[in-house]
Order: sequence, then C-alpha cells, then structure tokens
Amino acid sequence: MDFQALGVHPDIIAAVESMGWSKPTPIQEKTIKQAIAGEDVSGAAETGSGKTGAFLIPLLHQLLEKDRPEKYGIILAPTRELVIQIAEVAQLMSAKLNITIVPIYGGVDDVEQMAQLAKRPHIIVATPGRLAQLIRDAKGFDLKPVRVIVIDEADKMAAVEFFDDISVITSNCAKTHQIMLFSATMPKDLEKFTALYSKKASIVELTSEKQVPQALQEYMLTSPKSQKEATLVALLHHFETSQIIIFVSGVREATILTMTLEKMNFAVGSATGGMSQFDREEQVQKFRENKIRILVATKVVGRGVDIPNIDVVVNYDLPDNGKEYIHRAGRAGRALKSGIAITFVTMESLQKYQDLEKYLKRELPKFEFDKEKKIQEISKDLEEAHELAVEKYKKLSRGIKD
Repeated sequence: MDFQALGVHPDIIAAVESMGWSKPTPIQEKTIKQAIAGEDVSGAAETGSGKTGAFLIPLLHQLLEKDRPEKYGIILAPTRELVIQIAEVAQLMSAKLNITIVPIYGGVDDVEQMAQLAKRPHIIVATPGRLAQLIRDAKGFDLKPVRVIVIDEADKMAAVEFFDDISVITSNCAKTHQIMLFSATMPKDLEKFTALYSKKASIVELTSEKQVPQALQEYMLTSPKSQKEATLVALLHHFETSQIIIFVSGVREATILTMTLEKMNFAVGSATGGMSQFDREEQVQKFRENKIRILVATKVVGRGVDIPNIDVVVNYDLPDNGKEYIHRAGRAGRALKSGIAITFVTMESLQKYQDLEKYLKRELPKFEFDKEKKIQEISKDLEEAHELAVEKYKKLSRGIKD
C-alpha cells in the first residue's frame, strides 16, 4: 500500500517522499485513512514505527482540504524535548504547504510565546502544563477554533499529574473535536484514558511490551571488565562511519567516557540528566545534524527523543529492566530502516543480562568482529586518555577550573 491509496493529499505525499518516507509504515496504514476522515483514533505501536507521521499526515491533510483554518489542531506531548522534535518534523513536512506550526513549552518568556501565538498558527505543539497556564492567565487567548487534538506518548499522559491540564485544554476547544492518541504501549490505564476522551475511537494495537523495530538486529558482546572500554573503542572504529548512541548507567560514567573518547579523537557529545535542558537539547541537535557522530547518553534519551538515522545503539551498561532495553534499542531501526543494537556483557553483569533474556524470551546472538589488533594498537593511548578524563572529572566535581 502507498500513501495515495490511503487518500493522502498529493502535496503531502510529495513532502513526505522528499523526507525519505517512500511508503506508509504499518501503524500509518492502519490509522491514516480513518484519521483523514475525521474519526477518533487510538494507536499503539513499537518505538520507531512512524507514529509521528500517523498523526501529522492526516492533520496536515485536513488543513489543506479545509483551506488552512487557524488554530485548527493541537498536539500535546509530555516533555519540552518531544514538543520541539514534533514541531521540527511538522515544520519540515509542511515547509511548502504554507502552514504555520508553533511549539509552546515551559522555560520560555510568556511575552515571547504569546508573540508566537499571535502569528495565528494552524497547529500548536505544546506541553499540557504550559498550554493550560496560558489558557488560565493570558487574556484573549482561547482554543475555540481547535477541531483536532492529538495526544502523543499517551501512556505517559495518562498519569494523574497531566489530568487537570489536559482537561482544561480539551474543555476550551470546540465542543465537537477529533481525538488522536498514540503511544508505544497499550496498557489498561491507556484504554481507560482513551475512553475518557472518546467513546468511539478505533483502537489499533501493533505492539507488545517486548517488541523492538522489525528492522533491528540485536546482539550481545562479551568482554572482560578490564577490557570493556578498549572493546568499545575498537567497536567504534569498526563502525567508523555510523551514527551511534552509547547508553551508560549514570552521569559520572557518561562524563568520563565522553571525555575519554574526545581525547581519542572521536566526534562525541553527551546527553544526561545531570545537564541543563538547554545543554542536553544542544547536544542532541548536534547529533541530529551529524556534527557529532557519537552520543553518550543516560536513560533520559532512552524514550521520547526522536533522532532519525541512528545506525547503532550500544548498551555499554545494561539497562535497569527489560522495558528500558526496548526503549533504548528502539532508537535504531526506526521507520523500517535497518539498525543494530549491541549489549555489552561482562562476568559482573552476567546475571542481569540473563534476567534480560528471560524478559525478552529470546537469546541474543554474539556480535563477532576482529578487535584484538585494534585493542593492542590503542591500549596505551586509551589508558592515558582515561586517566586524564578521570582527573578532569574529579576537578570538575570539586569545582576546580583547569
């Protein structure tokens, strides 16, 4: 099936094809036609399955069919990072469609955001808290024209802390509006959440909690703890042209590893929970734009951060649980593109890895590559780089400037 068979507007087909979307993904096949027709839809599909396109394509289609009414659609997402990402994809998709998209989130001056809204956007992408605040506080701001409400990461948005804000938003929109909800999973709470906002939504579930993208190849890589870092560096040389995310367990580990890899002349950055949101977004954006090839990350990037064209995910440290593994691994192999996920296993982490395999109900094959020669070549330089990185981290921790 192609986008034309789903009834998508020709201008939008041209736009998505220019983005490399040659055919709809399964979740898009199952939901776009109903959504274009104005039906309520609740869709659950694995990470990287094309859910963003599943709601943006019908929303943009309706705007073109209805001659672009202002404040036509709202897209709600739980985090600032996700709002920015969705807005960027929407802006890219609508670049030649004369459609205005405005992102709204916390941490930005009220006057600046009201100035953005004064541009009379067709689509508002927002965090619920910030948009609800503007409804309460800003005179003359209302959402009465809104005919389509999209709730992304709906399993997260079903949490109690979002309920009041979402209720404020939906009650201020047109009485008759279309609802689209999308998520990576369809737990019982989400079914109740869907029923709360729509009595007639078509529910499409193409996922289980233990699925990864179809195009993803999963492997495990054994290493002695003493050679773990050297094995990683050899692996990075093996994938010398690939875009790679390396997941580690904490801020300290991420910082030291990033500084070590920098000293080994890799184009590397980091994104951790210990960084400010601005700095984290800046690093992720550099990675998106291929200004850096490697991103060292903690679980803050495991879910809800859309980065296209990731070739390899490395679980340098094992995730805390199986669900976190699914979200990490799902960074690669998105939208039917091939990808690789490699999980490091040492003797010390063997039990935790075996627990992961029990959760997944499958064994991961060993990743084999010629690493011994490279490890010998780099061992001395790597040892020096690591020692310098540890010393620098200690100084930073004590607030001492170099």
